[in-house]
Amino acid sequence: MRRKVLYYMITVFLFSFSHLALSQEVKINADSLLKVATILYQQNDNVRSVELSQKILNNYPDYTDVKILLARNYMVQSKYDDARTVLDEVLKTEPQNYDAHTAIIDLNYWSKKYEACVLCSNSALDYYPADTNFIQRKNKCIKESQTRMMSYSDALKETTYKNKLSVAYVNDYAFNDIPTSHLAYIEYARQMERATLVGRFNYANRWEQDGYQVEADAWLKTTPGSYAYLNAGVSDNTVFPKYRAGAEYYQALPNKFEVSLGARYLFFDPDNVFIYTLSGTKYIDTYMFSARTYVTPNDSNTAVTGLFTIRCYTSDVDFYGIQFNLGVDPDLNSNIATSGNYYINTVGVRVEYRKTIAPNWQTTIYAGYERQEYLNNQFRDVVTAHIILSYLF
Repeated sequence: MRRKVLYYMITVFLFSFSHLALSQEVKINADSLLKVATILYQQNDNVRSVELSQKILNNYPDYTDVKILLARNYMVQSKYDDARTVLDEVLKTEPQNYDAHTAIIDLNYWSKKYEACVLCSNSALDYYPADTNFIQRKNKCIKESQTRMMSYSDALKETTYKNKLSVAYVNDYAFNDIPTSHLAYIEYARQMERATLVGRFNYANRWEQDGYQVEADAWLKTTPGSYAYLNAGVSDNTVFPKYRAGAEYYQALPNKFEVSLGARYLFFDPDNVFIYTLSGTKYIDTYMFSARTYVTPNDSNTAVTGLFTIRCYTSDVDFYGIQFNLGVDPDLNSNIATSGNYYINTVGVRVEYRKTIAPNWQTTIYAGYERQEYLNNQFRDVVTAHIILSYLF
């Protein structure tokens, strides 16, 4: 009987020891895998790093260092909600975890939630009052928060004022015997809850002829993230098309992309011109990158125009930028004279600048150069100056 009891005790001890050794081996493997996952993260191989981190957590769901690494990977992939869920879980169980506090501060900064960034910095400083890392991160968040509030304040000036009255002048000077072209207009815009309506009166002098045109624009909010543009115009049929109309639909996409699809119609008695347009825009921080094409079909020829614009916003309403064009831009009234304009070869560049010069005043300036084929194989150099002065009230 004693021999059986002794045998049983030895068996239980050996089993317990082997199980403990196996657990330590698995733990050692988990640590090794974490090192590999960290290297993958440092090499920007976030997909494999996430897969490896999740594999470790399947066996060790409370492995905090792995959770923080997983959250860091999610942040790089812009999966901010997933990263926040993981870090909130860590801080709930380990409220003093230094690396988790650092990561959630970075998460709020990267996702541009600067007020939350400041609050998380304060939470970290409650546990580490003199830590320079958290102090520096907090100051960085405060600076960005103040910058955003200044930008918001500038935008508020325009959105608070529901009315905008603008006067403008455009001069196209050609370096040859062709007379200088002049365009002037006065414009009134009214902002409402779901729409902005614009009325415009244009006057132009081209080839020593005077012309007049009345236009109306409407920018309509349709659903969240989308809006529509409508345009209609009528003229005395001299240097403007007799009738014009336009429509375009804009749709916001994830990751600050926007696309649009639309059409323009111009009637030059007796010619009709149909123009189709497509655009794509990407916003990166304060920069906008936009590409647009116009396609004008014809029985004998099809004109294709390409525009590429780079713009930097110094506030929500002020900006500076540059635009390159290959072909004629039909949305510029200074380019519209005859139905044949859209089939000429044109290449150009234009710089643009808008500045709020007083609480109620804005100025916008465009300056450009084009090389135009105005007749078959005959080219001219054209310099354009376009200035707009706007009063907000």
